[in-house]
Amino acid sequence: MGPWLGAIISVWYLFHLLMNSAIYLREVGDFLNNQTYVVTPLPVINLILILVLMWGLYMGLEPIARTAQILFPLCLAFTLFLILFLLPQCDSQQLKPIMEQGIPTIIEGSIFAVSYPYGELAFLLMILPYVSKQPGLKKSVLLSGLLAIILLSVLLLVSIMVLGPFVTEHSVYTSYTLSKKISIGNFLQRIESMMSTAGLSLPLLKPFCTSMPLH
Repeated sequence: MGPWLGAIISVWYLFHLLMNSAIYLREVGDFLNNQTYVVTPLPVINLILILVLMWGLYMGLEPIARTAQILFPLCLAFTLFLILFLLPQCDSQQLKPIMEQGIPTIIEGSIFAVSYPYGELAFLLMILPYVSKQPGLKKSVLLSGLLAIILLSVLLLVSIMVLGPFVTEHSVYTSYTLSKKISIGNFLQRIESMMSTAGLSLPLLKPFCTSMPLH
């Protein structure tokens, strides 16, 4: 688009990323402060997270990607575990009435639901030119996006059937709330601490990913 228009659009993208980074940092800090470290000041938690992010940026993009590659099986296993053990509590009557507001309202809500989480995948297009050209690269990107859509859709469906539409809509930490609902034989229950531990493993695994070679 040329140097001038392209520069303006690039600045807009950078500003968008800056705002998103601040929002996500605050959301993670609020979660840890409200649910796990209730007596730790929020600025201290945010400072630790910022230091980890600075370390990751200093080491480069590959360690961040390697960390995600290592943690992906953990996140996938926890999500499937959550869905599987909540199936006995699912009530299909929570889904009714279906299409009560009509098709236009559903389309309006779907546009936001699709554009906000999945529209940000467009930022990954900035990285693709610098990734090693290996067979199946585009297929892997599309497959990962499709898998994320399926998992989030199933998790949302389970949340509505377990918590109901009102609680699902107004709950800040829906997955965390769902994890509190798991109770198998009064033995397997209160696993929400596992969710917090999985979240905390992100910064802990960062140092072990910095020595992986580029392929």
